[in-house]
Amino acid sequence: MKKKILIILILGLIVVFITLSSSFASWPLEVTPAIEGRILDATTGEPIENSIVEVDWDTSVFAFVDRTSGSAGYMLIVTGKDGKYKVPSKVMLQPLGGFFSHLRNIRIVVRHPLYESKDASIVEDNIDSYKKEGKFQRYDAILRTLKNKYKYSRVINNNVLGTHNSLMDDLNEAQGYATQAKKMRLNVNWEIYFNAWTAIVEPYRNEVDFSWIKNKILK
Repeated sequence: MKKKILIILILGLIVVFITLSSSFASWPLEVTPAIEGRILDATTGEPIENSIVEVDWDTSVFAFVDRTSGSAGYMLIVTGKDGKYKVPSKVMLQPLGGFFSHLRNIRIVVRHPLYESKDASIVEDNIDSYKKEGKFQRYDAILRTLKNKYKYSRVINNNVLGTHNSLMDDLNEAQGYATQAKKMRLNVNWEIYFNAWTAIVEPYRNEVDFSWIKNKILK
């Protein structure tokens, strides 16, 4: 009798455990829909070639705590002349319905040396609706050129507050692009970009020195 009660209790606990844990993610596998889109110029609407799209699948460890995170995958994609990119779907093992680990977010960062970078969270805080969308999600990134961002006003004859920090942040992002380009063995003519940066920085040359970034890229 005691053995029968013990078996019933164990089975009951297993059912409760699986029911609770399955509310966090699919079981036993999590299949993320593919993501596709285009990278476009904010002013002209034209596609941006050679943008690097960085994709990171982020997971939470232990569903009830949901504080510790880790990466379940990482990918770099380069856009062609049409500015298009596509992130394939990903199959992730979700033991016990995601109790130990489950999909938390898909983070996308788009970089190009002549444009302001863009960072987006595709899944975070919206996982249920993300799964219902079907086989793929669409994410089009509209990027502003650094040339337009740092237009110098001859009328007021000074720079925008915080330009130094902002410019250095954007140039650091371009240096991040260089690191990724080297990983992918992407053929990049950096002299074109350096000349463009020189023109952008010229009105602020007394405040901004990007020579160290240039040297770092050329190493």
